[in-house]
Amino acid sequence: MDENRNSWYDQSTPSDWYASPEAPKAAAAPAAPASPKKPRRKRTGLKITMIIVLVIMLIAGTAFIFADGIENLEDFVLSIQGIYVEDDVLEDKIEDEIENNLENLPNFFNGLIPGFGNIIPDIEGDFEIIIPENDATPDDPDDGDLPKDFRDFFDKYYTAEDTIEASNLPRAETKGNFELELYFKRDSEKLALDELYERCAPSIVGVMAEYEGKMGYGWGSGIILSADGYIVTNAHVISEADKCTVILWNGKECPALLVGEDSQTDLAVLKIDAKGLIPAKFGNSDELRVGEEVAAIGNPLGSEFSHTLTNGIISAIDRHVDYSGTNMPLIQTNAAINEGNSGGPLFNMYGQVIGVTNMKMSNEYGVTIEGIGFAIPSTTVKKVCDQLIANGKVVGRPGIGITCGSVPPEAMEEYGLPEGLYITEVSEGSDAKAKGILPGDVLTHINGIKVLTTDDVLVIRDEHQVGDFLRFTIYRDGKTFEVDVEIYDLGNIY
Repeated sequence: MDENRNSWYDQSTPSDWYASPEAPKAAAAPAAPASPKKPRRKRTGLKITMIIVLVIMLIAGTAFIFADGIENLEDFVLSIQGIYVEDDVLEDKIEDEIENNLENLPNFFNGLIPGFGNIIPDIEGDFEIIIPENDATPDDPDDGDLPKDFRDFFDKYYTAEDTIEASNLPRAETKGNFELELYFKRDSEKLALDELYERCAPSIVGVMAEYEGKMGYGWGSGIILSADGYIVTNAHVISEADKCTVILWNGKECPALLVGEDSQTDLAVLKIDAKGLIPAKFGNSDELRVGEEVAAIGNPLGSEFSHTLTNGIISAIDRHVDYSGTNMPLIQTNAAINEGNSGGPLFNMYGQVIGVTNMKMSNEYGVTIEGIGFAIPSTTVKKVCDQLIANGKVVGRPGIGITCGSVPPEAMEEYGLPEGLYITEVSEGSDAKAKGILPGDVLTHINGIKVLTTDDVLVIRDEHQVGDFLRFTIYRDGKTFEVDVEIYDLGNIY
């Protein structure tokens, strides 16, 4: 990957879905009213016993927290994840163990759930099992005790990011002169939601990815580009897949070949052997305005909920989101986007695709946040798909071969480092690698211009073309020197 920014405040989650053979299915509606639930036996005496036990555990747990260097209870609560026990049989077993075998309670829970930490009641009287995350270490940059070597500091400060791995799908031949046409709103009439769905749903497909030696499958959505079977989806939907199947509106399953994929924009083009398909009409995302109504059609949670329609508005335009080592300019929407929607369309109310949905926001514990979803703008989709179908890859994209992030003030103060960008990785095959730039170097200037953020680097890079040279000012081991680095074609590296 090329340049990236570190993000401390958000996480993004791709909206594809992985189904195991044990994936739950929705129950059919009952033919007659269900019988009333059998009342559970009351345990008044048990509740008193539980309160006593919990007080003891709270005291012991507090001592444990302070002994391990966690400053206060709030810090501890922020460092844990919860797992709720909803199974009646398991709950009865837990309650009986509390009532009959208090001395062996910790051993019981350690056997039941590895890494068991504490057990607390919720307000309904049921149980919540709390499993602490790994404790902070003395070398953690957040705990005030910085490591002696700045490289160790940055190893923890800038953690490795998940990347979109290439698929293993068999290749299709490229078409040559395909061009995706973008329409303006004036080219179509405004539609009601039911009209939009009726007109556009047949252009949406399901995308199922399978993996050798792995049970289950990945599931996403796709959009028909051409009547003869070109399909666009997200690159992460087919990441590492060995086999891919496209499911059409009428339920027909078609084996798919890979035309090309681009991890930088999270887009991929597939090809199926078909004729007479109904291609989607793409609009111009440059026309979008915040507050404009939009709709999404996709396959959340797999085939059972295929072609689900949701709607909302444009919440923001040109929202830059860090994902998989790349800073993506995306459309933000509050239309519901769930696992399985990845690769599906975001429509304006004229029935035109103005974005390809690819992710939603989640917190640091992986809990998704509703009402914050994203789509790749149609202008980006056109540029990438045209190249993937013509060349099998994106060509002419400039790269400089380094992954970097800003040097924080505490690192400058502790280690005497200058303002600039800490280089975490240098790409194999790049001129930066050939010129001897190393992970651990600090980039302070490009062409004499101070660089403090990755955006500073991208602005300078994007003003140049493949083959141009940039003069890097590098700080290493207390010395500063300059290196001329040639901009290369990212398509020739990735």
